[in-house]
Amino acid sequence: KGCISRYFGFLPFVSQCENDWQDFADSGCAGVMISYSFLFLTVLSFGSLMTVYLQWAGMNDTWIGISRGLAALMGFTGAVIFPLLNRYFGLWLTAEFAIVFQCSLVTLAASAFFWPGVHKELTMVVMVTAVLISRIGLWIFDLSARQIAQETIPEACRGKVNGQW
Repeated sequence: KGCISRYFGFLPFVSQCENDWQDFADSGCAGVMISYSFLFLTVLSFGSLMTVYLQWAGMNDTWIGISRGLAALMGFTGAVIFPLLNRYFGLWLTAEFAIVFQCSLVTLAASAFFWPGVHKELTMVVMVTAVLISRIGLWIFDLSARQIAQETIPEACRGKVNGQW
């Protein structure tokens, strides 16, 4: 038994949660799954927050709509590229490339907020372009993480581990 269940033995679900989290940690892909989860914590996507920011910054609604459509196309592009990269470089290296690619572009996009003395339109163009291109890496990593989870988590505990994700 783990340390939590020793102190709270009267709560059987605490012991079960502790065991489930241990299965998650031992799954072989917990780091990939946590990285995947963190990707969705960013507001640098073409969701409502970025749309409102771009409107506030003065971007035309037509261009916002075009950008949102291009974001979907970039995601599709990542899905098309994934099997090729997986075939030539392997699953783990593809995942590493994708997360570094995506994070580098999101970092560039976020840094555009802090460029002193640069015209607002230029920072918007850099931010939108970087976020658009980063969607390729996001979707490659998405598919990589899901396949890594399918290949590394033992079937007996797959449901418990995926429930933590």
